[in-house]
Amino acid sequence: MIAVAWVAVLCVLFGGGVVVARTLQYFSQLPGVIRFVYFGGPRPKFFSTVMPAIYIRDYLWWTPVTILIETLPALLVATTPAALAFRLRKPRPAWRDLIRQPGAVACLVVIGMCLLEVDLRWIGVPIPTEPIFDIAAAVLLTW
Repeated sequence: MIAVAWVAVLCVLFGGGVVVARTLQYFSQLPGVIRFVYFGGPRPKFFSTVMPAIYIRDYLWWTPVTILIETLPALLVATTPAALAFRLRKPRPAWRDLIRQPGAVACLVVIGMCLLEVDLRWIGVPIPTEPIFDIAAAVLLTW
């Protein structure tokens, strides 16, 4: 049930996002790019005629990396409550021992910082940094 709930949260987070659209666009264009770069096929329509093939090859290999970099923080934040829920299942150590474990504390800090970020943004407090940097700093301080 925990894994199903985690997948549901991920579907909500990435359901209509820009990253999903970029990923779908990339995979729909992938066969034409591979055909052009490696087998000498026709130039894909979405690339200009003045663009050298080396840039198309960079597109082929670097686009998945940038998509991963864009989605990884959200995936980690969405996975944290699921990891904590897995840890709270029985058999588990005593609450006193559990709260002293660094992984459980880090999960609690990530959840707390996410709630704090959402609350502060909800009431209109301007936050100059990205939320992922604030969460990372909080986890680093607790460790």
